Amino acid sequence: MRKRHIREILASLLLAFAVIFGAAAPVITYADSTVSFELPDGQTAVVPVVSDRSQRVFDYARLFSDAEKTEIASRIAKTEAKKKCEIMILTSEDVPVNTGGSGKSYSRLYAEEFMKQNAEKEDAFILEIDMKNRKVVSVGHGKYGQSKYNDEMQKIADSLTNHLKNRQYADAAYAYIQKVDDLDSLLKKLIPTLPSLLISAVLAGITLLILVIIHNSSRAKVEKNLRSDEIEYEQTGHEENYLGTRTEVRHIERSSSSDGDSGGGFSGGGGDFSGGEASF
Repeated sequence: MRKRHIREILASLLLAFAVIFGAAAPVITYADSTVSFELPDGQTAVVPVVSDRSQRVFDYARLFSDAEKTEIASRIAKTEAKKKCEIMILTSEDVPVNTGGSGKSYSRLYAEEFMKQNAEKEDAFILEIDMKNRKVVSVGHGKYGQSKYNDEMQKIADSLTNHLKNRQYADAAYAYIQKVDDLDSLLKKLIPTLPSLLISAVLAGITLLILVIIHNSSRAKVEKNLRSDEIEYEQTGHEENYLGTRTEVRHIERSSSSDGDSGGGFSGGGGDFSGGEASF
C-alpha cells in the first residue's frame, strides 16, 4: 500500500510539473501579420496572413496533433499534384458571431477572406472548422468557384458533420481531402451507390410493367381489327402463283408523322467563390 501511495504522489508531481512548464511554454504564432475587415453588422474580423505560402494546415484552434498535421499535409500534397489546385485546412475559434442574420455567414466570409490573403493559386479549396460558431465551411475558387460547384461544396460540408460532432477533427480533414480528390471524377460518378441501384431497379420494374400493359392493349386492338377485316373483306391487292402455291399479297398503306423540336494570395483577391456550410 505504501509503494502504491508513493507512486500516486510521484504521478501527481509529474502532472503538476507538466502543467507548470506547459503553461510557461510560449504560444506558437502561426501568422506573420493580420488583416482586418468589417462585417455587415459593424463588427471587425481579424484574419491571419502568413509569409510562407507553402503552408497548408492552419490549426489556430489547436485541433490536430503534430502527427496529424504532418499526415494532413502529406495527403494534401498528393491531391494537389493530381488536381492541379491548392487545398487549405483552417481551424479557428475567433470568428465573430453573426448578429445580422442575413447574407453569407461570417464563418464563410472569414474563410473566403483567409483564402484571398493566403492562397498561392487561383484554383483553390479551403476547409474551415469554426469552433466558435460550430460551423464547417467548404469553399472553392477559380475554376472551382463556379456556381455549379455550390451543390458539391454543400454536400462535402454536410458529409463532415458526424466526424466533427464526435470530435474526430483529423478524420474530417482526411475526408475533406478525399472529397476534393474525387471531385469531377468520371469513374466515381459511374460507380453506382446502393440507393441509386435500388432506385434504378424500381424504375426498371415500373417501365417494364408499363410496356407490358401497352403491348397487351395493342395486341387486343390488332386482334379486334383482324376480326373486323374478315367480316368486311375487300381485296385491295393482286394474285400471284408460285409453283402451284396460291399466294395473296395485300399492300397496306401506312401513315407516318414526325414532330420537330425548336430551338452554357490571389492577384487582386478577385474571382468568384462556390461554397457550402453546415452546423455541427
